[in-house]
Amino acid sequence: TRTITKHQFDDASSISTEFPRVRDTLIGYPSRYAYTVRHGAQRTNISGLAKWDLYDRKLVAEIDFGPNESTVGLVGEPQFVPRRTPRADHHVDVGKAEKDEAEDEDDGYVLTTTMRPDHSTWLCIYDAKTFSSE
Repeated sequence: TRTITKHQFDDASSISTEFPRVRDTLIGYPSRYAYTVRHGAQRTNISGLAKWDLYDRKLVAEIDFGPNESTVGLVGEPQFVPRRTPRADHHVDVGKAEKDEAEDEDDGYVLTTTMRPDHSTWLCIYDAKTFSSE
């Protein structure tokens, strides 16, 4: 039986976040990184994304959708997509593929959608390692 413990992260954890996600193949297994949406200073709208190092218990990267929270609109839950995926005809043990192929846990992309006040919807794609859109 394992014990669940609650930990306070660094000072950056005072920012308000929600919708935490880890790499899907690591759900139920130890994982190093989690991705969340974060609220702006006024905590009224979601204004970006955050990447958390769960081993070191700290915020490691942020993406800011802009200084004016009213231009962001609605932001969807972040989703991690690995850079490489196993072949569909190849049986893979859940959680084992990452260790066998020696790829970094954050080797992939973080995707989210934003619905702007003008009712346009954007698909935002970021490199999960660098949190860069390039």
